Amino acid sequence: MQSESAEPGITSLIRVHQMRFEDLMTGKTFEFAINTFLNLMYPLVPLVERSSFLKRLEKGRTNPDPGLFRLCISICAFTMGCFTKKFAQLSVDAHSMILRACQLFAISRLQSDAMDLDSCVSHIFLAMARSAVSLSMDGWSIANEGILRCRELGIGDRERYAGLPLMEQQIRKRTFWVYFIMLITDRLLSSIPHTITIGDYTTTDWSFLVPEEVPDDQPDSATSEASGGPNEPSVISAFIGLVLVYLPAARVLSSGVISVNQPPKTLLRELAIIHSDIQEATKNRPPHLHIQQDRPPATTTERQLDIMRTNIDTSSLFLQSYLVEQSISLYESTEKPVFDNPNIGRPRIWTLRIEAAAELLSCLTKSSPEALESNGAFLVSKIKAIAATLIPREEDMLPNFDEVRKQGETYVRELVQFIEKLDYVSKAAMDVYSVDANFGFPRAAGPFGEFNP
Repeated sequence: MQSESAEPGITSLIRVHQMRFEDLMTGKTFEFAINTFLNLMYPLVPLVERSSFLKRLEKGRTNPDPGLFRLCISICAFTMGCFTKKFAQLSVDAHSMILRACQLFAISRLQSDAMDLDSCVSHIFLAMARSAVSLSMDGWSIANEGILRCRELGIGDRERYAGLPLMEQQIRKRTFWVYFIMLITDRLLSSIPHTITIGDYTTTDWSFLVPEEVPDDQPDSATSEASGGPNEPSVISAFIGLVLVYLPAARVLSSGVISVNQPPKTLLRELAIIHSDIQEATKNRPPHLHIQQDRPPATTTERQLDIMRTNIDTSSLFLQSYLVEQSISLYESTEKPVFDNPNIGRPRIWTLRIEAAAELLSCLTKSSPEALESNGAFLVSKIKAIAATLIPREEDMLPNFDEVRKQGETYVRELVQFIEKLDYVSKAAMDVYSVDANFGFPRAAGPFGEFNP
């Protein structure tokens, strides 16, 4: 079978007034990509209103307007980046297809480039797709352009929501949080952030920006159940569950709550509060958002929730691990005699690290292969960051440390095995979110290293 090619021809590159989805891929592949996104990936990035999106697509299937064209090809690119194996079975080279989508996206903007919500959404899909094929700097550049458009639309400003339809408000809020989660992840994994901020976090009304459980097929009701079945929970509830896990991290960016100018003991107290809030948000989520190993997903909604459960658990552990490492850095500088006590400080720290790794392995083991693959490169980055904390430094070589070290080495090997299974694009894809020389947790330049919100 001949592989579907994505080589750009000169004729297609200059034909800016007649761009169609077939310029990127065959109709069969296009439909497979859109259906895969809506049926699997949607709760991870619920940035379109399903019913109106499908109506737009039906109306513009053969002759899409530039905004719809860019939105659809960016969704397809994102989906291909998450499911390269699925598309390989259709003889589709996801890597070259994503590159092609980026080229067509740029050409389409020469035709028309509206500053609207579709544009913000298209940029985030394309940025994640670009990063999935290890083109990290291009991905961050596209993300930053999308963030600038979000600033222009004021999606982080409560005042700019006045008078907007309910569903548009929800899409704006979801878009804000997808970008925010990307920014937080970038800052926790990189000594020097690649992304700019969405707005002035000191004036952000965080509670207002938490999305409501508004089902996409019933835009006038904030309480009714989403589609998928009369007794099935809303998939949007899963996205809200993820938002609530990241919400305490907003304290890091809020006015004066966390600052390198604060006394170390104050910082430790604030970090402990954030850590506790994340634990509470994870613990108190609805029962349907807990991983259910003995109940394999049977319906579309269950498969979507299965993907989100893995995302919520691994995100929570990743954030908690980061806070523990930052607390260690502060504790090491303020309470060094206690910290270096072989019976108090470091053993407790290694207990926390081992517990985090054990919880992560339990989550990964219980998760379905589809859920693991769907979470892609960001999941790889979280695994790497937690595994890196298990690499002992010279000062960790304490008496009776052999047993702890061996346990840590065992967990590292098991986590690396999961990484190898998930690294289905290329080894270079790992570098997109690679941890720095200090294992992702900078220690040298103050309690937050080079953390620059």
